Amino acid sequence: MPIGRSTGNSGSPMSVRTTASSLMTHPVQPIQKPPSNNEGPAVHGLNPTYLQNPAQVYNSVTEPHRYSIGFHHLFNYIKVRMKRSQMMQICRALAHCRPSLIALLRNLTEEDLMYMEKSFQRALLEYKKLIGFSGTPTVVWRRTGEIVLVGTEFCLLTGWQKDRLMGTATIGTTNSRGGGGGGGNGNDNGESESNTGKSRVIQVGRPMLIFQLIDNDSTVRYWDLFAVHAFENSNHSVLTTCTLISPDGSRHIP
Repeated sequence: MPIGRSTGNSGSPMSVRTTASSLMTHPVQPIQKPPSNNEGPAVHGLNPTYLQNPAQVYNSVTEPHRYSIGFHHLFNYIKVRMKRSQMMQICRALAHCRPSLIALLRNLTEEDLMYMEKSFQRALLEYKKLIGFSGTPTVVWRRTGEIVLVGTEFCLLTGWQKDRLMGTATIGTTNSRGGGGGGGNGNDNGESESNTGKSRVIQVGRPMLIFQLIDNDSTVRYWDLFAVHAFENSNHSVLTTCTLISPDGSRHIP
């Protein structure tokens, strides 16, 4: 039976037929499926595949992210660092968008908030791949300012260590013998410090705030823009400038 038609050099149509014998002679090759492990698809048409594990994201998130803790940390930080006039300006900006935020969250259940966190963590997998492609200094943070993703180029530009920004670093670890009444204390940045003999260990247990990396004027300008654009179209982008601060505070990076 004819299954298709084509036109030869003479312009006259010719039929294409298939038979059972030809199918036996040339069996159909099965379609090769890609491996179903943790390899993800290529992004933007590039050949390399990137390891990703969405199942780990969905299984590891067992409770919503507590944004209230992040906001308490934020206010404790700006009270220490900011002038009163700057702090009041930030509070006015937050008061402007707070009713809209409460209205969006008031009817959400625990399961809804957990779903939001899973979606957020899943999106970070894609952002991580894109940041690796772009080569642009990039940092991602939550609405509280807590840093959740840092590109290598950003660390090269600013001098900050990725582990410290993400809250997974151990700083100044030394070994010592003996003891003599070692003590420990913590600060508002989530850093715990212990002194035993000559050892001094600082473990950063909480992600840093993006506002710890920029100067006060940039922080105030950020919250003014956030209050205006937070609930606009999600496809809308806002361009602004800021001044970054090096880890030791010795230089500012415009």
